Amino acid sequence: MLKSFELQKVKANFDAEGIAIVMMTYDEPATQQSFTNRHSIEYPILSDVGAESFARLGVLREEYGPEDPNYGLPYPGMFVIDTNGVIKGKLFIEAYSYRVDTDAVLSFASLNLLK
Repeated sequence: MLKSFELQKVKANFDAEGIAIVMMTYDEPATQQSFTNRHSIEYPILSDVGAESFARLGVLREEYGPEDPNYGLPYPGMFVIDTNGVIKGKLFIEAYSYRVDTDAVLSFASLNLLK
């Protein structure tokens, strides 16, 4: 989907719609913190070291086994979760190099929260 520093650039647009951004990666917390500091990220980034959450959510890339250095890499995408913790929308893509533009992500999130 979007790279985390791209999301930071449009965070105000999401805030204006009442939509919070939370990201999850398979990186160690220290790596995340370094990235967060370097790019001035102002939203939470969760760590899924071991990929348990990605596996349970069905977005873990299965071509990488636990012995592979890329293990834990999810498909790029997003969930739209309402204030009650209910998943209202899910958008994941197989091509890791493909990214959806920020306006499309905001529209997807807004439309799915209205359901």
